[in-house]
Amino acid sequence: MRWLWLALLAGCAPSGEIILYVDTDAAVPSTANDGPDPLRPPALFDRLRIEILRNGMPALAVGASRDFAVDTARFHNRAVSIGIAPQFGDDTLSARVRLFRGDRATDGNPPPLNTLDTTVALPAIGSTEHRELTVILHTEHVGVPQMAVPEQGPPSRSLVGSWPGAHVVPCIGEPGAEEACVPGGAFWMGASTTIGFAGIEKSTEHLVVVSPFFIDVAEVTLAEFRPGYPRAGEIYALRTHTDDPTCVYSETPGSFESLPMNCVARDNAERYCRALGKVLPTEAQYEFVSSGRGQEWTFPWGNDDPGCGDAVLGRGGPMYDTTCGLLPNAPGMSPKGTGRLDQVPLGERTVVDLAANLAELMRDAYSTDPAPALSVDPFVKPSADDDVPIRGGSYLLGALQAHATSRDVSPAAGNSPAAGFRCVRVSK
Repeated sequence: MRWLWLALLAGCAPSGEIILYVDTDAAVPSTANDGPDPLRPPALFDRLRIEILRNGMPALAVGASRDFAVDTARFHNRAVSIGIAPQFGDDTLSARVRLFRGDRATDGNPPPLNTLDTTVALPAIGSTEHRELTVILHTEHVGVPQMAVPEQGPPSRSLVGSWPGAHVVPCIGEPGAEEACVPGGAFWMGASTTIGFAGIEKSTEHLVVVSPFFIDVAEVTLAEFRPGYPRAGEIYALRTHTDDPTCVYSETPGSFESLPMNCVARDNAERYCRALGKVLPTEAQYEFVSSGRGQEWTFPWGNDDPGCGDAVLGRGGPMYDTTCGLLPNAPGMSPKGTGRLDQVPLGERTVVDLAANLAELMRDAYSTDPAPALSVDPFVKPSADDDVPIRGGSYLLGALQAHATSRDVSPAAGNSPAAGFRCVRVSK
């Protein structure tokens, strides 16, 4: 069936009609009811609004603005259509069509940055004439309103879900011994609101496409870091546990070998990763994994708040969150994989400690500039002195700081006892 909407703009009901079909290449909800499918991309949009404009302004007739829930079946069946009565006199009609996330609307208004927004002029027709037209909403235009000419006739075949960024892209090659494959795809990065809490910084939600990559299953430990630490003839900003009891590094093996490496500058972390043919993750890569690869989870495991045994959180000492008490070892962290929930299965491997234990250093330059509405593998190369974005929570803080969209910042040589790192490798 199609949605029939007779816009009675002239106060009568003529028999002529324009049938306006809507199509899109975007990922919308599937009609399948069999639960999550790792090969099916998450929906990016789920609500359609069509408004009839008279002389460029919203028409005041009843029914001149309508909202509808959409899914793949409606597009494939050419059921996303409306009937519009012809205009009379010198008035000109146009149709503004917007595809957006219903749960992101504010006071009923679609968020501009997260909306596909296209306006098409409607031709004048006679009182007995019938015309069929199609307007296509392209995902690449998200956040940028478009003026377009409608195509003649109904869509021969729907484009729904054909946008390349909406596909799940498998890794090329096999993961290393301590790596997991992260299939590529699109997701809404950042918070749906710019209002922060508890001092947590968030970025405005925007659409990001991430290419497939391999990620280390755990944060780099002291035992792994020490052999790759190139000390000879070079100066590094690296604190040791003799300077600060919460830093694990020592030049000879000790009691902290199984703990994740902390108090390390980004330069050191990058050198370690490069020696293995890897790099630090970008903020986009890290959030993609931590939020469920497009599932928009609050935490890597879902939306349930963690208890004290679920993640290494709230164990930070008198100046920090001590909800879960202090850990018995001096640095405050735990061996990898200690948190019961802080584990993400990816194929045959499980990635651990994304939400907590240590926060992690990112490869990007730290920035508070507004993000573009759509970007592919976003990365801003930092200079030597640029601040470092930090992702994930840590043993020092509580669950609020462990949200997948939360971010913090540190000087490049900050050497924080709460920050460590892991490496990623491009899939190619």
